[in-house]
Amino acid sequence: GRLHRRDVFTGSAQRPAPRRWSRRWDYDYRNNPVREERDDDPFSCYHWQYDSAGRLLSQDGTLPGREQWRWDAAGNPLDNIGEKITHNRVTQLNGIRWRYDIHGRTVEKDDGQTRWHYRYDGEHRLTEVVSQPRDRNRPQVAVSFRYDPLGRRISKTSRRTLAGQLHGKEVTTRFVWEGFRLLQEIRNEVPLTYVYTDQHSHEPLARIDGVNAPDIFWFHNQPSGTPERLTNAEGRVCWEAQNSAWGKLLNEREVQLSGCAQNLRMQGQYLDRETGLHYNLFRYYDPDCGRFTQQDPIGLAGGLNLYQYAPNPLGWVDPWGLSRSCSNDKSSRPDFYVGPAGPSATMPSTAYRYMNSTDMYAAKTINSKSAPLSYFGYTKYKAGHEARDAYQIFYENGNPKSWSDARLLGEFNTLQLYKNGVPQVKVPLANGGEGPGLELFTSAYPQYGKGGALQLLPIEKGTIINFDNVTILPE
Repeated sequence: GRLHRRDVFTGSAQRPAPRRWSRRWDYDYRNNPVREERDDDPFSCYHWQYDSAGRLLSQDGTLPGREQWRWDAAGNPLDNIGEKITHNRVTQLNGIRWRYDIHGRTVEKDDGQTRWHYRYDGEHRLTEVVSQPRDRNRPQVAVSFRYDPLGRRISKTSRRTLAGQLHGKEVTTRFVWEGFRLLQEIRNEVPLTYVYTDQHSHEPLARIDGVNAPDIFWFHNQPSGTPERLTNAEGRVCWEAQNSAWGKLLNEREVQLSGCAQNLRMQGQYLDRETGLHYNLFRYYDPDCGRFTQQDPIGLAGGLNLYQYAPNPLGWVDPWGLSRSCSNDKSSRPDFYVGPAGPSATMPSTAYRYMNSTDMYAAKTINSKSAPLSYFGYTKYKAGHEARDAYQIFYENGNPKSWSDARLLGEFNTLQLYKNGVPQVKVPLANGGEGPGLELFTSAYPQYGKGGALQLLPIEKGTIINFDNVTILPE
């Protein structure tokens, strides 16, 4: 359900003290927020308007005041109606200019005060950002990034120089992951551990600073999951911030926060204060334009505009930098997984295996919710005859020579099929594995069905898969 009101009290749940603050939200029929009221500031009220495509048109509020946005038909932001954007690459907006390379990656950004240079590796991952300030009295900043085989960032090192000399200490932050969620960041040997609202969510719940005598801080978030406050165990506000609609930090107040800044932003995003960019797992997000700095690694599977974050950031989230989802959907996993190789290592996150519901292994599969994996695909069918028709499976009721009734459906997470960032799957040989050619889409047995289903096999025969759900389909 949608979050309509949040009240924060101090004291125990049995005997709460007076209310500290409150938030109230109203929504339109598309689940986009249209109004927010804050009782801790009588003049703090926000209003949002959208067009028929759900794109954010305006925001009225205390900070930063009234903002308006203009869009072309492809969802690119414009300074003026009628501007032409080539290949969805925004080159100027609100006084800021961007430049791209032949791969569509942002290689330069100029905000009038500083020119930023971006460098990438062969996998299109950002490896270094170097600032070039126009004021020669300001230090130059160089930030480098390292990644693991799954494409997750594991360290960030920043270095400042002035007149060619090191200005201050070199600072390295290390990152520890739980799957594809940030579990810890370690700065100055102090671990900051993040806890989330549930096992699938990217919305932060708490931050634990240190190990032996840890400080615990609690997140208070917008309905979209963006943090706006942190409180300690006594309910005192230790950090609060106001952002633009597209996530740019506008105002920040920090009190007693263990000396470690709060850098979590929109779900799945981490603010790099040295560059102003948000690390978004498989890409980087630029809040100055509300877009990604690189094209989508999964191509058009993530949407027609390869740079777009979402039609609006208030009703949508993209925690992996791949494909947006509704911010009210707290339980679904991302649509795709992407290995370091990009498109060649991309798989939908959910797959389906259709098995025989009457053989000697069916009961064991149902009870254990696991089985050796054979042919599988990405389409979910509602009945056994639909699956047999698509996969061209021979079946006659009572005939012992039948291959399968395809009524035992196992749904599983394809993350199990990755090893060192590479999917361990292959396209099967045609004619039931006899060949000679490959058969990505079923077509070898037209006498048993229309075919056309995408099919894959695990590279290693007998690979055991754990199912999320096992059900028996109707005939």
